[in-house]
Amino acid sequence: KQKTAYEIRLSLVGSEMCIRDRYQRRVRGVSFAQEATMASGVAVNAKVVEEFMSLKKNTYRYIIAKIGDNSKEVELLKAVPLSDKTTYKDFLAELPADDCRYLVYNYEYDFDGGHRSKIVFFQWAPENAKIKSKMLYASTKDSIKKALVGIQVEIQGTDKSEVEEAVLLEKCKSISK
Repeated sequence: KQKTAYEIRLSLVGSEMCIRDRYQRRVRGVSFAQEATMASGVAVNAKVVEEFMSLKKNTYRYIIAKIGDNSKEVELLKAVPLSDKTTYKDFLAELPADDCRYLVYNYEYDFDGGHRSKIVFFQWAPENAKIKSKMLYASTKDSIKKALVGIQVEIQGTDKSEVEEAVLLEKCKSISK
């Protein structure tokens, strides 16, 4: 007679009996579920997570990531130091007109008499990008968001009007209330 999942491991209950091959892996102090690979099969490179952790410590103003040419991994494209005195307009100039990107911006603003900052995640998928690329970025978004723990605001943009500073400021202020 074949044993049931409950007989094999008494601590399993409900839906846990159906979950197989689930494991956690630690890469330089950051926990990933199978290297944060989603249904798209695209993994998040550890360098992206390392630079994100540095961004959280106010080392960088923003980081830019893209899915590699082989469509297997989200890789770091650029990390701009906080000391560069770059503005939000400089950040917007980095957005390509015909390709998708993941971006994380350390946004600082004044609200209710105090100085605030939010870590903002952008999924940039312009109208002119290839449909396959847009679908791959959309299906991988949850993977990268799970790997980048500490994102406070999320913005999805398809044209520059959706990522203008006024839109970002309004979204950040609505969360700060």
